[in-house]
Amino acid sequence: LHDTFAAVKEQFGNRFKLIDAVLEAENRTKDAGYRERLEKFPVPRLFDLYKSITRRKGKAERAKKAARS
Repeated sequence: LHDTFAAVKEQFGNRFKLIDAVLEAENRTKDAGYRERLEKFPVPRLFDLYKSITRRKGKAERAKKAARS
């Protein structure tokens, strides 16, 4: 738990910037309802969500790159 909070603080600074990063990664920056929902999540769950989204996007980009070759 301490490692999670330390990683969030190092990468994002605070939980609100982490929420902004999640919204940006999902291209939902203007979705106020989703932002409200995310604000209710605890920090470890937000961080896990962010890691999942970025990992999923990375796999999709690699698949597109492989399909082009």
